[in-house]
Amino acid sequence: MEKDNQKIFTAVAIGTMFALGIVVTSFKKTGIQVNAKNGNVVHVVKVRRSNLQNVNAIDVIKNYIDSIGGTVELDKILSIDATMTMVGENVTMSLNEKKMVPNKDVETITMNGIVVMKTVFDGTSGYELQMDNKRDLTTDEISQKKAFNSLTEQLDYLRNPSFKLVLRGIEKIGGNDAYKIDVTDPSGKISTDYYDYKSKMLVKNESNDTSGGKTTRQIFEISDYRKVGNIKFPFKSTITETEDGQTQKFVLSVTDVKLNVGITDADFK
Repeated sequence: MEKDNQKIFTAVAIGTMFALGIVVTSFKKTGIQVNAKNGNVVHVVKVRRSNLQNVNAIDVIKNYIDSIGGTVELDKILSIDATMTMVGENVTMSLNEKKMVPNKDVETITMNGIVVMKTVFDGTSGYELQMDNKRDLTTDEISQKKAFNSLTEQLDYLRNPSFKLVLRGIEKIGGNDAYKIDVTDPSGKISTDYYDYKSKMLVKNESNDTSGGKTTRQIFEISDYRKVGNIKFPFKSTITETEDGQTQKFVLSVTDVKLNVGITDADFK
């Protein structure tokens, strides 16, 4: 692999597929080196505001929640143990995430059987471990995690008035109409969700992450919803990350999901 063609990209989700119902929402840089190249074409579609007269952002979120199982069933989920594979160009990684209400989380990434990154949050504080390098989570990172009190982000959108939702219109996503909603979290970070007009499912998420004076564009295309118990989860996400003109793409596939089984406080130490 040519050194000039390498870039350090992230492999851990700050809120993963199972933080919301459920999709990886953003990445952080790790010490994993993979091949990167340019070439993605972005098609800009004019926003349509037809069919929006009797719909608002809250309606769209409620319809999504109902479509994946409903509030009552989602509130029954006290813990999630999800195993995934992440495949990029010339690299394959394994990702395991364990989550427990209200916002405890541990994410472990392995490559070739070696743990290359681990992130732990116990609800109050946490740390990130990259190989032998350990650092405490920053105040901003902790605040971001504490913003959520449910394992389904959309429940927090409705229950926490600090989240601000704006319905921007309807756009074509994968050839189908989708509602476009801007979400501002309590820290002020803005992301954009797209919910399919017919199925009501979350099909895309976009966000920008600025760190060290650089901005990274992150796009998550979400699909393959399957039932686990009484809840539908997306089993596939295509993740595109662009920084400094270089684009990296991963495909994240879920291989196993366990609900309310075998997770305790000891997992988050």
